[in-house]
Amino acid sequence: MSPVPAWINVRFPRMPAHLALRTAVQPEHSQLARYGVAILAVLLGLGLMLLLDPWISMKESPFVVFFAAVMVSAWYGGLGPGILATLLSILAAKYCFIPVIHTWQLGDLADLVRLILFVLVSLMVSSLSAARRQLVKALRTERDLVSAVVSTAGSLIVVLDRQGRIVEFNRACERTTGYSFEEVRGKRPWDLLLPVEAVEFNKEAFQKLRAGFFPSEYEGVWITRQGDRRFIVWSNTVLLDDWGFVQFIVSTGIDITERKQAEQSLQETNQTLQALVQSSPLAIVVLDRVGRVKLWNPASERMFGWSQEEVKGQVIPIVADDKWADFQTNLESTLRGEVLNGVEIQRRRKDGSPIAVGLWTAMLRGSRAQDDSILAIMADLSDRKQAETALKLSQERLTSFFEGNIIGILFADINGGIEQANDAFLEMVGYTQADVESGRLRWDDITPPESLAIDARHIAEALQQGASVLYEKEYIHKNGSRVPVLVGFTLLGEDRSQAIAFVLDLTERKRLERTLRRQTEKLAEANRMKDEFLAVLSHELRTPLNSMLGWSRLLQTRQLDAATTNRALETIERNARLQAQLIEDILDVSKMIRGKLRLQPRPTTLEPVIIAAIDAMRPAAEAKKVQLQCWFEPGIGNVLGDPDRLQQVFWNLLSNAIKFTPEGGQVEVQLTKIRATEPLTDGSNTLLPVDYAQVQVTDTGKGISADFLPFVFDRFRQADSSITRPDGGLGLGLSIVRHLIELHGGSVWAESPGLGKGATFTVRLPLITDRIPHTSEQSSLSRGSHGMDEQTGEENHSILSSAQSLISISHSAQKKSSSSGGILAGLRILLVDDEADVRDILRAAMEHYGATVAIATSATEAFNLIAAGEDNDAPGSWKPDVLVSDIAMPFEDGYSLIRKVRDLQATRGTFTPALALTAFACQEDLDELLENGFQLHLSKPVDPNSLVAAIADLMGRSGEVDD
Repeated sequence: MSPVPAWINVRFPRMPAHLALRTAVQPEHSQLARYGVAILAVLLGLGLMLLLDPWISMKESPFVVFFAAVMVSAWYGGLGPGILATLLSILAAKYCFIPVIHTWQLGDLADLVRLILFVLVSLMVSSLSAARRQLVKALRTERDLVSAVVSTAGSLIVVLDRQGRIVEFNRACERTTGYSFEEVRGKRPWDLLLPVEAVEFNKEAFQKLRAGFFPSEYEGVWITRQGDRRFIVWSNTVLLDDWGFVQFIVSTGIDITERKQAEQSLQETNQTLQALVQSSPLAIVVLDRVGRVKLWNPASERMFGWSQEEVKGQVIPIVADDKWADFQTNLESTLRGEVLNGVEIQRRRKDGSPIAVGLWTAMLRGSRAQDDSILAIMADLSDRKQAETALKLSQERLTSFFEGNIIGILFADINGGIEQANDAFLEMVGYTQADVESGRLRWDDITPPESLAIDARHIAEALQQGASVLYEKEYIHKNGSRVPVLVGFTLLGEDRSQAIAFVLDLTERKRLERTLRRQTEKLAEANRMKDEFLAVLSHELRTPLNSMLGWSRLLQTRQLDAATTNRALETIERNARLQAQLIEDILDVSKMIRGKLRLQPRPTTLEPVIIAAIDAMRPAAEAKKVQLQCWFEPGIGNVLGDPDRLQQVFWNLLSNAIKFTPEGGQVEVQLTKIRATEPLTDGSNTLLPVDYAQVQVTDTGKGISADFLPFVFDRFRQADSSITRPDGGLGLGLSIVRHLIELHGGSVWAESPGLGKGATFTVRLPLITDRIPHTSEQSSLSRGSHGMDEQTGEENHSILSSAQSLISISHSAQKKSSSSGGILAGLRILLVDDEADVRDILRAAMEHYGATVAIATSATEAFNLIAAGEDNDAPGSWKPDVLVSDIAMPFEDGYSLIRKVRDLQATRGTFTPALALTAFACQEDLDELLENGFQLHLSKPVDPNSLVAAIADLMGRSGEVDD
């Protein structure tokens, strides 16, 4: 492992560069101060020992304090002051404390040895202290120099710690982003500086660097304080600590934003040049150093007859054999930097006929000498007759193009007059040829004032260059509307006062741009609504769990009295039903979106349907002391509808009204018969009177704002979706109401005078007496997007009942009440589920009714039990009468299990009825269950009594099940 720089274990100090350099090169203390400290330390040590000598004899340890004086001197001043302190300490100790005192004579050999040892130890301490001092100085110098380099570097330098927090952000970073170091200190780059789409990539790169995969280089984007994007090329490395772990990540970047912009500008320029080359009437050819064709524009094809595919990569074919030497000479002179300007030469066409051309050449330098190319521009210079013929042909082509009206073309002068315009242009601006001939139509008159300056600028450019680049402007239509157009023109004549302009109508493109912009805004709004809905869904699903888990914990850990226990069970059941209703609403919306929501229409009287909905909501109204009133007009008649779905509609409307009505408020339900008119379906304007049943639910609640009223029936829309909203819900109920009512051929709308003034929801359904449904109308009531299955009919998708089955379950078997518990007596049931809690409760329920239950925790274990049971001679074999299996299990699901069981039993001629338990309740899931071999299906959460009733019905047994 390479040595670790000493400065990586310190914070990255931020100081001006001149201060850092000054600190790094100058000594810490003057010579006088260093030697003065040495003398002072010895004097202080001597004074201390003289003060202590009367109480503690210093003659036994004459150097004890002088050791400290030597250490302080060497630490502060280095080797020289340390040696000075050693000499002064020897003199002071000999004279004052070593016998014979006050003289320079030594008393015995032991004192001499002690003196020599003091000298050796002091010199060693001085040397070590001096070495340490130099090392500290070098480290400080290195640290300060690094800090100065980082702070003043022209490149962007960012240092992150192991947690990704910024600990260094040099001045180049501050200039680039607009953020100061103090603003970004301690923050992570992806919290402030990165666009959303780059966050995950940078987090992954950071994790790799922290794991030791370095160095790494990549191109990234920073967002400045002003919101600008800066493109930066990063090079990353890491600094390790003393144990070899990554301590800091150092990123060095180069801002390439200007280069990116230059590349984009260059690309646009190249596109413009390419367009000019392709549209040029002159033959433009690019050759390599040996005369092979690299570019062959359409004018070259027209002039010489060879297509680009025929000549590209080949030696130019237009040079006759007798002209080859001249061609080589021109080629070599151009490569030397000479240019040919209008040289007349003889070339040939594909048919072999000669053609006189004017030649202009120039050298195009490549990155290497062998990549140099020759640009050749050729103009046809045939004799006058050929020129006249070519001119006539050109005029015919222009006339054809002009009269073809593919795009708008006009001949005009630069002062605003129009001499001639084709029908495409006139149709674009709404004028006629008569307006042109009379001189009433001028292009400057039909140009908005703000576009005249654009025209003037391009005319000025064209006067210098002969033609303008394409640009956008507007014309004023004869009816006053604005027409966006794309214009390009070329000046004609010696004085360049005439022009031919090509005008392309951009109306459709602009319309598409506006459409795309609106769609983008709608998608952004939909994405926001999705995020809000997911947040609300999470809250609404978690909130009931809090009460359920809390009470369940109390029931397990404490002995509660009967009243508290009943209250706990009621709370758990109420919250479970609330969760189930939420899931039921989501399933309804899913079916609505996919067109799978089915109805079972029949002649229905609305009074009992509304009364049932009122009875269901009466406890909720009484809890809030909300007064429920209803009034039904007698003798209204029947509607063609699904009673269950209509009850769901009125239940949702009443639930919504009660929820948003304050305590002591009032909710009123009215059922009346009204007559309205609607047109016949034959397309005529004839109106027929039609009778409707109208139901109005009016409350005195919080009302609906005028801004939100148009969106009240939209999916996932709520007037208040914040976390502080006082009312729960997912915003699905009213969207379900609208969809169900529209499936019934009716309509629903909401009215509210404003916030705090209540709201009225009105439902209208056509009465059968006045509208005899046609076959198509009946099918629209009884189908999803593909029509209702006549064999299976309506699916009962209630999560609470857990009884969505592929065959009919006996209603009487679920409603009988008895304590005998023998409906499953004698049945052997194999229960397969990987969840222990589910197995325990279902096993207890089935054994309560007399069944013998075997348990398998996986599909493999279940198949082995069934296979053993098929072999009567196998020891310990146990053949079940019924198979009850979960669908979603680890490693192997219930679909695989039932297929293997059916394959096995097909060879043995046996059959075991099977019932599936699953949380997947879509119609596709039910069809798949039936196709794979199950006979019955129950949705999770499974009600134990429903399971017992389903098994009894599956086995053709009749009996009594506790309600």
